[in-house]
Amino acid sequence: MGADLKSVPVILRQRSRFWHFNAHAILCEGEAAVVDPGIFPDELDRFAQTIAARGARVREVILTHSHHDHIRGWQRFQGARVVVPKRLQEKDATARARILAAKAAVDAKFGVDDPGFSYPEPGLAFDEETTLYVGGSEVLLRMNPGHSDCSSVVIVPAARALFSGDYLVSPGMPYCRWRVDRHVGALENVARWAEEFAVETACPAHNDPIQGKAAIGEALRLEKEYFDCLRQIVAELFQQKLPEEELIKETARRIRPGKLWEQDRDNARRALRELRGA
Repeated sequence: MGADLKSVPVILRQRSRFWHFNAHAILCEGEAAVVDPGIFPDELDRFAQTIAARGARVREVILTHSHHDHIRGWQRFQGARVVVPKRLQEKDATARARILAAKAAVDAKFGVDDPGFSYPEPGLAFDEETTLYVGGSEVLLRMNPGHSDCSSVVIVPAARALFSGDYLVSPGMPYCRWRVDRHVGALENVARWAEEFAVETACPAHNDPIQGKAAIGEALRLEKEYFDCLRQIVAELFQQKLPEEELIKETARRIRPGKLWEQDRDNARRALRELRGA
């Protein structure tokens, strides 16, 4: 019985002062894997110290996708193997330059000095899925493109936890940065995997964890309902032959009355692109 209890993984979370970002760590039997390590050097140092205080050595650093807030911090954990989706590794020079420019803009805004940073150099790049072990605990990495073309999720069966990256960040306001149809499909994958592994905690990369099967199911319902509504509004306004920017703004107004959020406008733009078959 003692060995079984020892193998139950512990999940740590550290909240950044930027975008309510969550760095996570999976600890088991003196080993650790860090998922999307964090934003700023001082936060990375604090998280590393917290993990070390638990007597764990970081063996893996998992980066769920290529957006600048998710690829930071890998260099802080010297000796750890960096694990990424293969599509993150395959980003071309133009895409990498755009990602690094976004990081530099945030650093300049917050006065962050991070001269040693570079685009991640993975020790393992997986295609559709891979399995790691942290101590005696299985950790599953699965591709789940939709938010971006290289998005993935992390599942820890023994903890009944799923690290959803930028899915379920703000239920009812999805952050689609690629294709609406693929984002909807990714949400369906999350629902299926949550059922398969009896997930009790969904850990998005921003904002608070979602606890319990019912709450996770409700969050997924809100996301899907949003896209149904978004597509319907865009299709209706498209039939009215509104100019593109007017259509996008009007969609945002209708989907969230009294508000005009940039994210709703961006989602509308991507839904319009989908409707046009682009």
